[in-house]
Amino acid sequence: MLIIKYDTEQEAELIKKEKTSQGYTLVEIANITEGNFLGFDDTPIQPPNNPQPTSLEKRLEEMQSTIDLLLLKQEGLI
Repeated sequence: MLIIKYDTEQEAELIKKEKTSQGYTLVEIANITEGNFLGFDDTPIQPPNNPQPTSLEKRLEEMQSTIDLLLLKQEGLI
């Protein structure tokens, strides 16, 4: 876990933006007597190798195929 101390809310926001853009995940915010701390999971998120299309994506692909077929029929190509 990566722990970063901050003093102001503006500084915390900058740290959050920087670390999340680097692939870290904010998992803890601690405001304790010793100070304010942000805790990040230091294992960057790895995207899946072959993401499966969602049902919405599948439906959009089916609709596009249907539209393509209709256009080909309209043009007399099939």
